[in-house]
Amino acid sequence: MALRMFEYRIYPSVKQTNRLKRQFFLVMKLYNLLLLLGRDQYQANGENLSRNDMNHAITRIKELDPEFSEVHSQALQNVSDRISKAYKNFFRRLKERRMGKKVRAGFPSLKKFHKTITYPQSGFKFVSDKLLYIGKVGNVPIVKHRPTVGTIKTMSVKWIRSGKWFVVFCCDILDDPKIAEKLEVSKEEWSFKHEVGIDMGLEKFLATSDNGKIENPRLLTKGMKKLVKLQRRLSRKLRGSNNRKK
Repeated sequence: MALRMFEYRIYPSVKQTNRLKRQFFLVMKLYNLLLLLGRDQYQANGENLSRNDMNHAITRIKELDPEFSEVHSQALQNVSDRISKAYKNFFRRLKERRMGKKVRAGFPSLKKFHKTITYPQSGFKFVSDKLLYIGKVGNVPIVKHRPTVGTIKTMSVKWIRSGKWFVVFCCDILDDPKIAEKLEVSKEEWSFKHEVGIDMGLEKFLATSDNGKIENPRLLTKGMKKLVKLQRRLSRKLRGSNNRKK
């Protein structure tokens, strides 16, 4: 599997924005509920909640609290996946600390806000090049400035503090016949051949554990003459003028 991300700007309406913010709040609430439930079980019998246990708990929570039906079921199930990964990373860091590595092993903590909602399999589709359907939200305008490549595995809706909204598609590019033919390699061969260590430096931009090397492009040195010329032009522009802004 060779994954690649494709990010696009979306423009939800006021009503759609309110729905998305509400869903972000509910996903955060569910995350904290499952985390507390897992802590209680661990303190009671020393066992952790598995991903399946959390998915069963989500079903029960939805029955007891209908407000969670405002969020697509796939987005809710992704919460259990996030918590499961958070626990795995916590125990991995604990093991690394015992081996002498200086790493922080912070236990998964309660969230005050959520930055993304992820749809693992369904709950979204392209209506057209200008509209994206998002489950429980509706058809949202999207600027699809480039096509996606391969098979879409997941979609995440992302909000940033400036108020802008984005969607990020995670695609397996080897599912595209043109890409696979160009690489002349199967998925199994790709995953085997490309498990290498990478070291980035100054003399060599990148060196790999299989003796591959990429020279430093030294873009600043190459562009210095053009930069000097442009700086001279800028210095002759009147401060505050439209030409200087351009």
